[in-house]
Amino acid sequence: MRRAVVAASHSPKRRWTIVPSRSRDDTLAILRGQPIARLPVFGGLPSLTAPGLSAAGIRYGEAHTDPTMMARAAASTYETFGFESAVVPFDLCVEAEALGCGVDFQTDVDAFLAPVVSAPLRRGDQLIAPTLPDDPSRAGRIPIVCEALTQLKNGVGREVAIGAWIPGPFTLAWQLFGAEAWLMAIKQDPTRAAHLLESLAEFLARVGARYREAGADLLTIHEMGGSPQVVGASTFRSLVQPALTRLIAALPSPRVLSVCGDTNKSVADLAACGAEALNVDHRNDLARTRQALGPTAILLGNFDPVKTLSQGTPETIAQAVRAIADAGANAVWPGCDLWPEMPEANFRALISAARDIVTPERRPTPMNSDNLEEFWEDLLSEEPARIRRVWKDLTDEECAAVLDHLRRMTEEEGWHAAQKQAAATALHVIREQAE
Repeated sequence: MRRAVVAASHSPKRRWTIVPSRSRDDTLAILRGQPIARLPVFGGLPSLTAPGLSAAGIRYGEAHTDPTMMARAAASTYETFGFESAVVPFDLCVEAEALGCGVDFQTDVDAFLAPVVSAPLRRGDQLIAPTLPDDPSRAGRIPIVCEALTQLKNGVGREVAIGAWIPGPFTLAWQLFGAEAWLMAIKQDPTRAAHLLESLAEFLARVGARYREAGADLLTIHEMGGSPQVVGASTFRSLVQPALTRLIAALPSPRVLSVCGDTNKSVADLAACGAEALNVDHRNDLARTRQALGPTAILLGNFDPVKTLSQGTPETIAQAVRAIADAGANAVWPGCDLWPEMPEANFRALISAARDIVTPERRPTPMNSDNLEEFWEDLLSEEPARIRRVWKDLTDEECAAVLDHLRRMTEEEGWHAAQKQAAATALHVIREQAE
């Protein structure tokens, strides 16, 4: 498919990585149900890596409360490895904090420990109903997330998809009150619990809409606590699913539903919630999930972020990517959040393995061959004969993608003078050949 050499837009040192020149368009095409001729690797949940943060000069604990740090951290996985999305926020407490919970950011520990709710909304065993803000965009850290999204949209968002995520209503209630108190409240008064979930769904819909306005291309709803494996299929249908369906219906498209745990027996219930795409946990048998969904549903998944990516080898990672492709996934996604600590070689193996997947639509051309770097070396060589030789073999669609990228190289800030000159020369030769 169409890949171009692009550079990082935020990191102190521009790190070269090979990504599809129309990555953002391809990603959004998948979420519209349109087939593309490759298997992209992206995600909709926290996707930070220790190597990426190190390259960007950011400590994990700094990335939760400052919009610029948050944007730079989110962009770092793309800039370092070519991961085809940049996603914020990075913790499950944003919406709970906006509704009044205290949060411990654990900044006193130099490790990848996510913020946690330290002061839930309860007095003893009694739940304290949250007061929903009139304007969520002003509550807690939601303005920080929105500003980070805007910065991402104006930066790497020209190249890859920008994602934001929110918890499902049940998961948000879990955060607000604590797991034990919330599960006890469900048993004692399920009707009151259902009404509360409806209110939380309305609040989350407004948050999600604000994230889209700020710059997100896609929204992921992460119903972790309300997974059928956690609460049981019956409770999911009677309590979790109605509020989740209401939330998804109120959010702007495209929407991805992400649910933890082995949900193979509940795939039909998850699909009925109404999201355009479904991301399943690595515990799912992906081929079985595809069979239950049918051939046209958008399925994203589902490698194990710890066992496969962090603890595996390039060989086992390539096997996992092939299994995901064979099972019928539309894109390679983590089965849950990425675990930041991993060997760089493993992440590069993940991207490389997906790039090598041959799909029925894909055909060999200079832009999707194994000699991609040679293609760009020729095109940017400033030697007319080499430029003409690689240009003549491109399809019309590939020509359009290359021209767009060359123009951006000449016009955008951040490219070195020599790169701008090489792109300008290539454009001149191509125009001359067309005349």
